This record gives sequence, structure tokens and C-alpha cells, in this order.
Amino acid sequence: MKIPKLSFRGEMVMNGGNPTEKFNWADAVFDATIMSGISFFATLAGAGVSGLEGARLIGSALISAGATFFTILAIKRNLIKET
Repeated sequence: MKIPKLSFRGEMVMNGGNPTEKFNWADAVFDATIMSGISFFATLAGAGVSGLEGARLIGSALISAGATFFTILAIKRNLIKET
């Protein structure tokens, strides 16, 4: 059994190239935004307690949130296998 792949436009493509299902970008971006917000504030709190201040504090929280955002999108697009 072959696993369907997602095309660039978010369509699920089967063996013959016939699109059968569209990828829900709105849902994926919404989920990724929620998870990256949690990551941002958790990193902000943890780094603040450990003594980081100013630009380093915000920078570390933004890096954490960005990594989480794109990781969730990659999981939703099946680029990374969910375990």
C-alpha cells in the first residue's frame, strides 16, 4: 500500500496523481500558532527566572516559538512523522 503525498498546493495526491483531499492550511496555521504561543511564554518565563534580561530574553523566546511553529506545520504536512 502506497502512502499518499501532499502536493505543493496542499492536495493529497494518490498513485495516479488524482487529488483526493485538500490540505487545511487555516487549521494547521491556527494549531501551530497556539503551540508556538505556549512555547514563547514558557521560554519567556523560564529564561526570565534564570536571569536573562532584555533582548536576549525576547530573542530566546522568539527562537523557541519559531522553531515550534515550523515543526508543527511540518508535522501537519506529514514532512515529519508523528510518533
